[in-house]
Amino acid sequence: MPICCYICIFLGIFWVQSESGDISIAAIQGKTRTRVTQSLVASLKPTGKIYKIYDSEQTGFIVRVSATGTVSYDLRYRSPVDHKDKTYTIGRANRLALAQARKIAKQKAGEVAAGLDLNLAKRQSIADAEKQKASTLRAFIDQHYKAHLISKQARDPDLILRDIRAKWACELDMNLSDLSIGHVEARRNRRLEAGIKFSTVNRDEALLRAVLNVAVEKKLLDYNPIAGLKEIRGNKKPKTRYLSESEQKRLLAALRERDDRLIAERDSHNQWRSERGYELVPSIPAGGFGDHLSPIVLLCMYSGLRRGEALSLEWSELDLQSKFVTVIGEKAKSKSTRHVPLPTKAVDALKQWASQTGEREGLVFKSPVTGGQLDNVRKSWGAVLKAAKIDNFRFHDLRHHYASTLVMRGVNIYTVKGLLGHSDIKLTERYAHLAPEHYSAAVAVLDD
Repeated sequence: MPICCYICIFLGIFWVQSESGDISIAAIQGKTRTRVTQSLVASLKPTGKIYKIYDSEQTGFIVRVSATGTVSYDLRYRSPVDHKDKTYTIGRANRLALAQARKIAKQKAGEVAAGLDLNLAKRQSIADAEKQKASTLRAFIDQHYKAHLISKQARDPDLILRDIRAKWACELDMNLSDLSIGHVEARRNRRLEAGIKFSTVNRDEALLRAVLNVAVEKKLLDYNPIAGLKEIRGNKKPKTRYLSESEQKRLLAALRERDDRLIAERDSHNQWRSERGYELVPSIPAGGFGDHLSPIVLLCMYSGLRRGEALSLEWSELDLQSKFVTVIGEKAKSKSTRHVPLPTKAVDALKQWASQTGEREGLVFKSPVTGGQLDNVRKSWGAVLKAAKIDNFRFHDLRHHYASTLVMRGVNIYTVKGLLGHSDIKLTERYAHLAPEHYSAAVAVLDD
């Protein structure tokens, strides 16, 4: 073999046989032009590097071979917009005949001559198609917003999505761009007239505003159409709801009565099964818990845990010996891990629950239906409040009760901040007040 052949092999460069004869090495490297034919395209082989063949018959028409051997047709052009040299991909040779590729190249060259930047137009076309696919609120939520929440490690993406769909049900099939300030203001006025609290209205509108902000980030909207909509101004320090001493006693009594009733029902059910020779279900010891509600309520009341933090709690995050619960950052609203000491009442409740369930692994409170995490305790909680004759008290108010009780008993506000896991002291300052009777007691010193 001639020495020149060894040199060519060493450099990773080869000769291609065409109808018009051999193509020079310079042509393969794009330094000269050659006539591109179908047989030439079929004979091209990979060299381990990208190389291009410039057509001598049609200006800007290129055959490109990738390092792995994929052959594509390109059009090289100078953009009439920014006057830069650019390459437009026409298509792959295994999907497009040479004659078709030439025809497309000629057509696209004409569009460039008419003032069009092919790549800019292509990107715009893709963006427009994406906008059309996710043009409605429903489509955007399904196709984009859920993935966004997951990527941001939102605490419960499915719960947030259900909330949005419920609160904005009438707008789900509207185009994103049609969700104007005028439309939302009209909706706001109707809800306020219906007696909906301004804080609820603000919160619901914040949900929509967040969705539309992401649509702008995804370039599906040029701007947020309700960005200029201001929140309804109200009391910046809303009244913190906590249990009075009488209410707390009634709540604990109602929980105990409910547990005793459930235990009696379980015993009665087992007696019925025994008489018929059926297998008995596990009995509940006297003084135990009828189900998960009481230990969840007691835990939140005496630790300040949020409902979601309690429902997702695992036994490995509890140290009943040292009387501590660890709230993992991934489960916390602030995304920061915190360690909360537990008072004896909470520890005793958890020990009783562990004894009843016989479990010390996995979720502390499992759904009796699915065996997975509980969704909520709304129905049973509402029944207990009704039995205890307690009005206007949400489950989350157990957290307010915990914080208010600590503050009223002289615990430093910064200590309360750490126990609650607040990222900003301003969030804790709402508890810096005392109950009215404490103010009265303070002022009473003036009478001495």
